[in-house]
Amino acid sequence: LFRSTPVGAQKRVTLADGSSVMLNTGSCLEVDFSPRRRDIRLVRGEAYFDVVHDKARPFTVYADSYVVRDIGTAFDVHLSRSGKVEVGVTKGSVQVSAADGRRVSGQASKIIVAGHNVVLEDSVERAEVIVNPDLERKLAWRQGELIYSGQPLGEVLSDIGRYSDITIELADPALEKLPVGGAFRTDQIEAIFAALETNFGIQAQWLGPQHVRFTSAADKTSGRD
Repeated sequence: LFRSTPVGAQKRVTLADGSSVMLNTGSCLEVDFSPRRRDIRLVRGEAYFDVVHDKARPFTVYADSYVVRDIGTAFDVHLSRSGKVEVGVTKGSVQVSAADGRRVSGQASKIIVAGHNVVLEDSVERAEVIVNPDLERKLAWRQGELIYSGQPLGEVLSDIGRYSDITIELADPALEKLPVGGAFRTDQIEAIFAALETNFGIQAQWLGPQHVRFTSAADKTSGRD
């Protein structure tokens, strides 16, 4: 059974066991429940799980080559287009391991507790579980918001790009580290662009109906065909 969301949408799903899943933009997961197991495969995107704990039926999320097992909790799993897997826990704890048996930070598995997250890439032996005071900010998408408090423009534009089919370019690499702050709605992408222009000294140049390039505000050439 597949559940999915189109680009720009979020959806809450209640599973057969009473657990809930909040799917972020452009996400897809496969649900496979049996009398002994509750398995989820995150095919793409991001999902926040609030799990009804059942010791007799483990709740397991597979994302790329990683396995996240519930230990009575609520947690977020994000599988990026590059294959990076990020796991953040807001309640309880989860156990993270590599499906192919590789060791995570020198161990067969890692326990992540509430308020912490881990980023899993190819070099899983160096993955670190860290306290993440920004975890709730990063999960504001569940309320349809994107919140930033000094994150670099390059990261912000990459994030915004997940919620729209608009191609977004940053013409000047020097702008990538420009700090951005504010709260924006995920369903108002062009309003975000306008706010960036108004407040952060950059200019949106529309190269087509679905293609925008950001430059320094010193370049006043803009317009939308």
